[in-house]
Amino acid sequence: RSDAYYLLQPAVQVVTDLPLHRLELIGMLNVRRHAHEKLRDQETYFLSGAGRIDVGSSAHIKGELQYGRQAESPFASDVISDVSVLSEYTSLNQSITGVYNVGRLRLTGKGQHLTYRFNQIFFTDGSSRDQRDRNRDLDRVSAQVEYALSPNVAAFTQVNYEVTKFAAVRVGGLPPRSSKAISMLGGWNFDLAGIMRGSVAAGYVNRRYTASLYENQSGLVVQARADFFVSPLTTVSAGVQRTLQDAATSRNGSYTDTRANVTIDHALLRNLILSADATVSHNKLLETDASSRRRLVSIGARYQSNRAVSVETNVR
Repeated sequence: RSDAYYLLQPAVQVVTDLPLHRLELIGMLNVRRHAHEKLRDQETYFLSGAGRIDVGSSAHIKGELQYGRQAESPFASDVISDVSVLSEYTSLNQSITGVYNVGRLRLTGKGQHLTYRFNQIFFTDGSSRDQRDRNRDLDRVSAQVEYALSPNVAAFTQVNYEVTKFAAVRVGGLPPRSSKAISMLGGWNFDLAGIMRGSVAAGYVNRRYTASLYENQSGLVVQARADFFVSPLTTVSAGVQRTLQDAATSRNGSYTDTRANVTIDHALLRNLILSADATVSHNKLLETDASSRRRLVSIGARYQSNRAVSVETNVR
């Protein structure tokens, strides 16, 4: 299938410029219309409000509230593979973060509550698929200790605890995939001025399911990302990660998501930026031999004709 579409994205951002404290409001609408494949049309939106309170010179507290409606690609990992039309959902993200700096030490604590609600999927023959079994609530708390070994390198340790609750019974009468997970991560952040910056971390995650149908899982977690400043005009970014995710298929609880990515940005002119991106990912269900591999290559250019107008082109 092939089609043409147009995209309209009006947005507004309001930010205070006070010397202390901060308030930010963001609103965005995404309207996409196709010439023929009307089931791919979408109207999504995003609303966000964030506020920061500075407590002296060494600490601050930040609260954030995000709400929006998003559309999933039929090729997303969480969508069952026989769905060829858009899946839409609404999400609510509430969080509060506290940061305290003393000497070379930085302490960060965060509490977060997320809610996901999935709409029905409608097909061309008029039938539909209920997705209530994907509705879930997540409560997550995390703590991180970061110590500056030098002005350029800092070591950190992070602990996360997450509770996931699914309310509805799954397709076929299977029990919900409610679970509890704890993960520990340690690594380094680095910033070598004019040369490179990034972070490298590795750790362990353990996820235990409430229903005995799903096998408890544990394993290695890896997150690494670096930006290399090859020249004043060229930046090369590279990253790898391995995470443990919830599966969407009926009888599975978890899958591993392993991926690698390379991005190149080059300023051909002061107002003409060329970019190229390549990503390889491998997902594997842990209770079966099923797996999937994806490869994505993208090239693009952005031309800033003046301060108000830019032109972009992209091929994937």
